[in-house]
This record gives sequence, structure tokens and C-alpha cells, in this order.
Amino acid sequence: MPQTPDRLTFKLIERLVIAQSELMHLSYRATSAWGNLAGGVLAATLPEDELTALTLRLYARHHSTQTVGSGLREWESEWYDRDLPPAPSRVLVCAAGGGREVRRLLQRGYVVDAFEPSDVAFRELRQLSGEDCRVSDRSYREWVAAVEAGDSPRYDAVIFGWGSLSHVMTAASRAALWRAADSVCDGPILASFYLHEPHRVGRAQRLGQRIGGLLARARGRPARDHHVNFVYAVGFSEPLTVEEVESCARSIDRRASWYLRRTWPHVTLVRRSAQ
Repeated sequence: MPQTPDRLTFKLIERLVIAQSELMHLSYRATSAWGNLAGGVLAATLPEDELTALTLRLYARHHSTQTVGSGLREWESEWYDRDLPPAPSRVLVCAAGGGREVRRLLQRGYVVDAFEPSDVAFRELRQLSGEDCRVSDRSYREWVAAVEAGDSPRYDAVIFGWGSLSHVMTAASRAALWRAADSVCDGPILASFYLHEPHRVGRAQRLGQRIGGLLARARGRPARDHHVNFVYAVGFSEPLTVEEVESCARSIDRRASWYLRRTWPHVTLVRRSAQ
């Protein structure tokens, strides 16, 4: 029985859609492999300051309120309600991006200080500056230096901006951030981050790591730890471990309250003397 024109048209459309889907899948695989290869090379080769600078460039290029979002996520709202002291407490938001967390804290009646190193994100953040909100464009390193020099006010709580600790490339640098927060805050310290989980490393990433190791030795420096991840839109990140955070908490005489059952692992460090 011959097929009708409508049936033939449907068959043609079906084949075109399937072909497009297969082409997109191949394109995604090729793009993913290239990203894993390049990320493996750069993560093993570049020192912390160069990885941080490149991450900031990539973040600035892809940052937008639409992609990052403009409000707190459900788990953040629950977390803040549970662990932050009541308004109008004074809160510091580190690496605040375009002010997503800051905006909601101000709406809830908090007094907020915030800093953000990315020029693009800071242009959004500084629009929130006012009587109850002071902002600056400093980096984590500059903030730690200011705290160590005694040039910092005290806070009732400190929040490390969404996922920002994961973009600090060494455990030593992250430990310095926990110490700085503890030295300016008797209240809770809140942080969310990527949490390290064992996973299979693909061939492209392994090849990139080998090439990166050779390049690192050529530059006269050891290759980096291979836990560093690369995503084209957000740059490089190093997932934290529960053991690292617990160790940092003990070093500043704090207890860690964990929230690990959500998409984004997060933790609150409180002084043991406050229990």
C-alpha cells in the first residue's frame, strides 16, 4: 500500500530530527573531550594565582544574573533561617558575585558588607551599596591580608559566597580563609562548595594530566593535584573533602554542622564555647 504524502512528510521530519540529535550528541562529546583535555593540561601546569586569574576571566565572560539567578535557593533560605543570627545582625558575604545573597539579606533587615573580585559581577554588586550595605572589589587574598593587618570590622556572621571556596586552589589558602573568618567573627561561618567524590577519570582528562605534568616540570614546578576540575563557564575548581573542613574547624576551635543531603553540600562552623 503506498504511503500518503503526510506519512512521507512525517518520515522525513523524523529522520531529520534523529540526524540532528545524533549530530548534537557527537558535538557535545567532542566539546566535552576537548574541555577535559584542556582542563587537565592547565590544571596540572598552572600555579594557583594563574588558575585563579583565568577562572575570574572565564567567570566574567559568562556571568549574568539570568544564569546565576537573582534569589536564594530553597536550601539556602532554610539554611539562613536556621543558622544566621537574627536581623539586624552584621554579616560579611565573601565573593558575593552580583549580590544574589546580599540582596536577600538586606531585604530581611541585615546590615551587610560584601566583596567581589570580578569586575563584571562587582558592577552589579555595587548597585546595592548604601547605608546598610558596604561593598568592595577586593579578592580573597586581599581580604586575608587586610584581616591579618587588623584592618577589618567585626561581624556577627560570615558567609562564603555560593561555591566560592571551591575556586580557591589549595588547601593552605582555604585554611587561611577559615582563620580570617574566625578572627573577625564570633558567630557562625557558613560555606557551600563542591564536595569531592571518587569518580572515573576519562581518557581525555588523563591525557591532559600527563601533558600538564610534563609542562609543569618544564616550568620547574611540580604538577598540581589531579582533583582540580574545569568547566568552561566557571573555570577551575577543587572539590573540598569532609576531612579537610573538619580539620580546619578543629584548628579554629569550632564544630562543623553538616548539610549533605541536598544538591549543594554546605556547612556551618560554630564556636565550641557557644554550645
